[in-house]
Amino acid sequence: MSRTNSGVLFYLKKPKSPISPVKCVFCYSNHQLYYYEKKLSIEPRYWNKNSQRAKETKAFQGYFDFNMTLDNIENAILVCYRKYVNDMGREPGVDELRTLVRQKRGYAKIKETPELFEFIDLFIQHAEAGKHLNLQTGKPIKETTVKTYRQTLSLLKEFSTVKKWKLKFNDMNPEFHKEFVHFLSREYISPESGKSFKPNSVGKHITNLKTFLSNAFERKITTNQDFRMKGFKVLKEEVDSVYLNKEEIIALENISLPANSFNEKVRDLFVIGCHTGLRISDLKRLSEDHIKHTNDEGYIEIEMLKTAKPVTIPLTEKLESLLFKYKTPSGNFFPGIHDQRVNDAIKEVAAEADIFKKEVIINATEKGLRVSKLIPKYQLITNHTARRSFATNKVLEGYPYSAIMLITGHKTEKAFLRYVKISGYDAVKIFKQHTDKIKIAI
Repeated sequence: MSRTNSGVLFYLKKPKSPISPVKCVFCYSNHQLYYYEKKLSIEPRYWNKNSQRAKETKAFQGYFDFNMTLDNIENAILVCYRKYVNDMGREPGVDELRTLVRQKRGYAKIKETPELFEFIDLFIQHAEAGKHLNLQTGKPIKETTVKTYRQTLSLLKEFSTVKKWKLKFNDMNPEFHKEFVHFLSREYISPESGKSFKPNSVGKHITNLKTFLSNAFERKITTNQDFRMKGFKVLKEEVDSVYLNKEEIIALENISLPANSFNEKVRDLFVIGCHTGLRISDLKRLSEDHIKHTNDEGYIEIEMLKTAKPVTIPLTEKLESLLFKYKTPSGNFFPGIHDQRVNDAIKEVAAEADIFKKEVIINATEKGLRVSKLIPKYQLITNHTARRSFATNKVLEGYPYSAIMLITGHKTEKAFLRYVKISGYDAVKIFKQHTDKIKIAI
């Protein structure tokens, strides 16, 4: 059996029989597609093994139409394969490709519109291939976001199985929303946490679902717009997050840790976050290329990963020295640190100081009910606490919101004020500071 230039091969299934079916094989990567159509048979004496076509002989008057059929099959396979790769950014599975070829050849019915789960899976595949852009940044959707898309699809399938409800596009209405939210917040148990989802986690999955449905509507896959009704809302809850004041940051800096240990590295990374306001995703990307100097003034200049917005952050000699303590041969400071490891390690470090063992009151929603708990502060510290500490402390120091927002990247004052953690007592202190300034001016 000679190989053709295209990679599509034709051969006789039963070359020693009076009449043999002609089969086709297409090899790509580690896959082999075998394809066959009924009534595509020939007497072996009329088969040219080298050209993999029927012999052009008067004895077989149908050779032209027969060979044209083989050409059409070969073309259908190659067209379907290339189109799938271009559209999806990956190679099709054997069954996927066979279905596409059969559809193109008219032997399988083409679905006019995909089912809900099928569409969402296709949407996710496009996102993975960079074919969907973040509307805020104009850049391909991040891998972490795609991961949450897959989680949402998995939860929808779990809901469908448990409730014995085959979900369709027309089911996406406030009634479904109510059932799905109840399922996530009261019934479903997350394998990771061993608990049901809290409102903000539920809200994340509702947001993802609305993204899928909006895209389906825009592409005329569905005409249902009930997901835009008020009853199909995204759940949000004000979370009692903590921040570290100046005294606590100093206490963290003064904790004695083994030199060059992972915990020391995490502690220093966290402290840098407290003084720069950078997210952990940006701190991990920091390199000496981001460190600038103008008129002996040091500063960090970096484009934030989440928003694609450039920020400029003042840098003291102490912080610069702390950064360069961890400089690698590549010029990076904190490469390869996993977010969860940082979260675990910073709690472990903070637990070393008595100041973080004090209990704080935390209000949270569990199983749909609002509860209050007393929790040691060190248990509530995460990598994001550093950024919140920066914003809150700068507000307490009297910096204008607009100046702080240039560094944190918040677009609106409303969003910024939800982010900072100022108590009633803190507000009184700020008010007194401004009152004293007014008295001095007078």
